[in-house]
Amino acid sequence: MNRPPSRTVRLNIGAMLLDGLPRTAEEIRSGLAGFYPGERHLCTEAVELHLQALRAVGVVMLANPADDEARQDLTYVLSADGKARVQRNLE
Repeated sequence: MNRPPSRTVRLNIGAMLLDGLPRTAEEIRSGLAGFYPGERHLCTEAVELHLQALRAVGVVMLANPADDEARQDLTYVLSADGKARVQRNLE
């Protein structure tokens, strides 16, 4: 039986963004796939919903706000507050 990851999906997303590199939902999904082998709920659309929720509370922000109008290949980074919150929760 597979054990579930000890961190939430949103915390894993934040941990992935700690390096400061902008990433799309697809890039994040691909990076998280190893944490959730065989999970069908981990799709790009689900990751995008997590990112939108994290954005709503100020943890992540768009790397290029002009992308918001195009709604294609949005890239996300941690906000300064988000970085502090993720680091605190990883301790």
